[in-house]
Amino acid sequence: MTSKSDLRKIIINKRNSNLDEQNDAAKLHILAELDKNPTFIEARFIGLYYPLSVEIDLREIIEKYPNKKYAFPKIVDDKMIYIEYTKDTVFECSNFNVYEPVGRVDVSNQLDLVIVPALAMNKRNFRLGFGKGYFDKFFKKCPNPYKIGIIYKDEEIDFKEEDHDVALDCYLMG
Repeated sequence: MTSKSDLRKIIINKRNSNLDEQNDAAKLHILAELDKNPTFIEARFIGLYYPLSVEIDLREIIEKYPNKKYAFPKIVDDKMIYIEYTKDTVFECSNFNVYEPVGRVDVSNQLDLVIVPALAMNKRNFRLGFGKGYFDKFFKKCPNPYKIGIIYKDEEIDFKEEDHDVALDCYLMG
């Protein structure tokens, strides 16, 4: 079986080769799937993510569902927390080249649902991320939100999860 680090390289290279055409179609498909997801529809406070160039950009959800509250992740003292988003929220580029909200008020325990980017998912709902473990550590500390992974089609891959990995509730493929 291919190692997680090798899988990461393969998937990132594949994503980089056909990024633009893939992203729009994937985004539209996932937004349509979320429209039909009762847990998403009922959620009032949603954790989103600011996408890297190889991730599906779902920030359009904010405009599509303006009556929901949103939060974005931020790394503080090597731990991930969520900061509430408002129309005035400013994002800064972090040390990891990820855009994070300015602010320090942690709203993690208020989230009903978290939308999680992934490089791949396995059939047991475990995600392959970038290898830092921030989401796994976050969900061990804050297990209550419903967790939806987001991947491109053809990224459901058989890989062995490890003891520290946390399963998501479901995932959507774009």
